[in-house]
Amino acid sequence: MRRQRDDDRDVLRDERGRVVATLFKRRGDPRYRVRYKDGTGVWREAVATRAKPEALAYMADLRRRVLEGEADRRDPFAKWAAIPLVAHLTDFIATLEGRGRSETHVHDSRKRLERIVEACGWRRLEDIAPEALDATLKRWRDEGLGAVTSNSYLTAAKAFERWLVEHGRLLRRRLACLRPAKVVEPRHQRRALSAAEVGLLLRATEASPRRVYAMDGRTRALIYSVALGTGLRTREIAALKPEDFQLARVPTAVFEIRASIAKNGRRVLLPLRKDLAAALRPVLAQAAPERPIFPGSWRWSSGKMLRTDLEAAGIPYWTHDGVCDFHALRHSFVSNLVRNGVGVKAAQLLARHSSPVLTLNVYSHLNADELAPELEKTARPPEQHDDHNETTKAAG
Repeated sequence: MRRQRDDDRDVLRDERGRVVATLFKRRGDPRYRVRYKDGTGVWREAVATRAKPEALAYMADLRRRVLEGEADRRDPFAKWAAIPLVAHLTDFIATLEGRGRSETHVHDSRKRLERIVEACGWRRLEDIAPEALDATLKRWRDEGLGAVTSNSYLTAAKAFERWLVEHGRLLRRRLACLRPAKVVEPRHQRRALSAAEVGLLLRATEASPRRVYAMDGRTRALIYSVALGTGLRTREIAALKPEDFQLARVPTAVFEIRASIAKNGRRVLLPLRKDLAAALRPVLAQAAPERPIFPGSWRWSSGKMLRTDLEAAGIPYWTHDGVCDFHALRHSFVSNLVRNGVGVKAAQLLARHSSPVLTLNVYSHLNADELAPELEKTARPPEQHDDHNETTKAAG
């Protein structure tokens, strides 16, 4: 048995010169594949590795096993096919955690995939079918699921399937043919709170005797203040630890957004307003080291928590300008920067946006009352006297 290169493929031939195995790649797939004859003379295909030396060794081993009558157990994927799909899902989630993906990403991926598997009735790898997933997502959209959320489910499913293929558990991707739903417009247009609404919300929440998600009013008000004063997202606030703050730094107190919790995966130091630093100082002094300063399950229902306090403060959740969920506090932060004349570049950096277009076109909101003073600046100037007419009148 000898190996030679033939038409860009590595080929194994038997003693009579007949091809018995070939090593090749498919377009768009970085892994090598082996096509070989089993002990009955039937051509079969197996997925090898991305590294060519290892793939060549795998091809030679396959041929050895064929000659010894062991073949490759007919199907290299048989052992994976026998394992329940939920076990593969558990391994996939463990891989995400091992790669350092954020807690939110891991949690959302698990919940979405578990729901997909249950709704589609998938029990084994062989059950994965694009028709079932497409029909399920369409049914959910008909029941009120937004297009953006539907696409997030599809993305999670494709990521899971891609992992299965890359780890040699599935021969090929079956969900690649599915396309995301068309997003015509945001399902929920968010609005920014006015300065008066912000003050009303914080005062009412701080004075509230009600506990929501095991937190008193003062703690909830401080969480809202952090969101409104820094533009941090829910998961970023929930992950803040005492070590992230440098309140004694001169001349400006700063706090750190760790790469592990940032949406863009980048570490950054941001300034902290003096009033917010003063409000956080006693909380940080009592917080346990290396533990979140705002622990609890509130992060998973932050929108419901805020809506409860909005209703208590008499602030409408929805107006013609949009809704006020927890992420709307980030919109309020950016809008407040724009209202107070903060430069475009500074606003972009404080919001940690990749483009100023996102900062100005999506996150900054100015209503009619706020636009009116700007419009008045363009009022028609007083009529200029015609020097010629004045001169004529004087002469007459």
